[in-house]
Amino acid sequence: MDRIFEWLAEVEQSAADLYREGASAFAWDEDLAGFLTLLADEETWHGELLRTASAGSSPRHAAPPITVDPETQWNIARLLESARARLAEGALSREWMLETIAAVEFSEWNEIFLYALNLLKGGGKEYRLAVMEIERHKAEIESFLASLPGGGRYLETIRRLPDGQGKRILIVENEEATARLLRSALVSVGEVVLAADGEEGLERIGAIPFDVILSDVGMETMDSLDFYQRAVTIDPQVRDRFVFFAGDPGRDLQDLVSGGRAAGLEKPARIDLIRRAVTEVAHKARVLH
Repeated sequence: MDRIFEWLAEVEQSAADLYREGASAFAWDEDLAGFLTLLADEETWHGELLRTASAGSSPRHAAPPITVDPETQWNIARLLESARARLAEGALSREWMLETIAAVEFSEWNEIFLYALNLLKGGGKEYRLAVMEIERHKAEIESFLASLPGGGRYLETIRRLPDGQGKRILIVENEEATARLLRSALVSVGEVVLAADGEEGLERIGAIPFDVILSDVGMETMDSLDFYQRAVTIDPQVRDRFVFFAGDPGRDLQDLVSGGRAAGLEKPARIDLIRRAVTEVAHKARVLH
């Protein structure tokens, strides 16, 4: 987990450097230069917040439920490094800079930042303030891009419309930071709906159809097998649409997975493997129904 904190600090610094260098390169565009300077200051502050939180602290989970795979790390870092290289060569256009901002700021990056902070501090004051800051940060970027002539195309990058139209995913997860990260990782697969516990999950299933249900086995209010059985009673079509996310799934859930009636992911699970499992179940749901 220490490597993730190091990687996040590196990415925050790389983003701050890109934005500050961009402000200088685009000094002729007063609005863009001012906006990039603001972003540079904010990314520097985010990095300091992470370093302060990690100083003398250790993660609350010895093995956090989600790990960040090398491909996800590389995809985020390469956007920043590629933009900085092109900027140094004088080959980064204004449009490319704006596309880079949209792509990187609305990737999984900021949710990984919040997830890491939550691992260190829990849902305490520092985490809550960071959530507010990230939400404000994103809204600020979206507002700036929307104000530009032709800014709609940058907003499309932000929204990252699902690859498969009409797919709907329910995530049942009681820890906010984990749920947010899962939502960010799966938004490219389909529309994501969150439920904090089994009861809320059952209400969601009774209200609208789902192609995939990603369920945290460690639910406090309801046994996961009971949740599965009650969900199938409400909507029989979800019988083969579950992905269980478990540290210790137990014998009954192991039987469901081994019998092919559900997919299973062991904690800790990598972001790319979670996305792949959900995508496969969503595809099967569309093919079979």
